[in-house]
Amino acid sequence: HILNRGNAPGRRYGLGGIMSYNRGQTSRATFGTVEDGPAGSAVSNFRVFYQAWPRGGDLALSVDGAESTIVSTQSDRVEDRVHEIRVDDGAHELEVGVEDGRLRLYGVVMEREGPGVVVDGLMLIGARGRRLALFDAEHFARQVALRELDLLVFWMGGNDAESEYFDRDGFLEDYGTGIAHARAGRPEASCLVVSILDLGESPGGRTRRRVPRIVEAQQELAAAHECAFLNFFEAMGGSGTMRSWFRQNPRLVSADYTHPTITGARIVGRTLSHSLLRGFDEWLAATENAEPECEGP
Repeated sequence: HILNRGNAPGRRYGLGGIMSYNRGQTSRATFGTVEDGPAGSAVSNFRVFYQAWPRGGDLALSVDGAESTIVSTQSDRVEDRVHEIRVDDGAHELEVGVEDGRLRLYGVVMEREGPGVVVDGLMLIGARGRRLALFDAEHFARQVALRELDLLVFWMGGNDAESEYFDRDGFLEDYGTGIAHARAGRPEASCLVVSILDLGESPGGRTRRRVPRIVEAQQELAAAHECAFLNFFEAMGGSGTMRSWFRQNPRLVSADYTHPTITGARIVGRTLSHSLLRGFDEWLAATENAEPECEGP
């Protein structure tokens, strides 16, 4: 069941926007470390996010081919649960399977102990900002709370800019509802709304007429929900950016003037990370230079 379709029982999709279920008793999925790469070569903690419900079956979890641990997903009422498996830090593989019955799974998280940066992403192809309102409010808030997120980033709207049926008021209401529900799960977390990039029309790459309106709406959302706002549209060059990017060698955007190439995506990623780190440095400097509160009368 995918958030885009709005068809999950109870409007519960986990943090990733997808609820998986088995059609038979032989369904299997594996999650493991990579053999080579700059990250992901070791894990010390698997966390399986799932739904317990009255007709729930038994979940089979096996690490590195060992005997399976059986977890019941049966409950008198619908609940969101997490099963944690700790392993020695290193290369491991987790197999998730069906022991018996019907399962409803949200996803698996693989992490390590110690300092670092973890990025969780709800990235559904074709999703629009209004889709966030399709989550059950309490469920969405709990999923955010379970992950103990420190920063909530809302970066949607590109598909809205291309839609012929864009409704600004509905966009503000539904996108805002999603932001509010997520923030309710982790009110102490920082919050950031990121605008869409430039989007060009074919042929020629001229900026789509709706782009500035959506950027303005996103800035309005950020202010209404007390979030920081990053105007990525202006940061990347404003109107005509995608037309300029298409003319670069190598090209930074594909021929649809919408999706960055690998080279363009690296520029987008660096710009976002530099913006976040600059904001963190400014906050840290302000915190260190702040005068201590007066004590006593």
